[in-house]
Amino acid sequence: MIQEKENITPDVQRLILYGEEVEDEKTLQECDHIYEKVTLHLVLRRHGSMQIFVKTLTNKTITLMLLPGVLSTDTILDVKNMIQEKENIPTDEQHLIFAGEELEDEKTLQECKIQKKDSLYLVFSQQGQ
Repeated sequence: MIQEKENITPDVQRLILYGEEVEDEKTLQECDHIYEKVTLHLVLRRHGSMQIFVKTLTNKTITLMLLPGVLSTDTILDVKNMIQEKENIPTDEQHLIFAGEELEDEKTLQECKIQKKDSLYLVFSQQGQ
């Protein structure tokens, strides 16, 4: 619908609802708290950026936008820092799981074989554990 009216292709569209990005796969009916006269915000993605998703044990999905070419340089610690910025969860309390294994802070996304639209799983720990 946005492409037809505004000539903006879906690959650069980001829809924001209540401060959270609406996942591409979801319909508006599947989103929580959709009411009449709700405002969706359209933000344009940088060309070539990519998303990865971080899912919590409470079924919350955190969407992270990464710039092109970062797979070979961004580390798991960089991802944890993004989560800390977005969700205020200290990096030392975050454990990220992908393909059944906990990810090491110093490894790059490429070394962990993480690609665009992959989902990581976030497990919290109490400080000092």
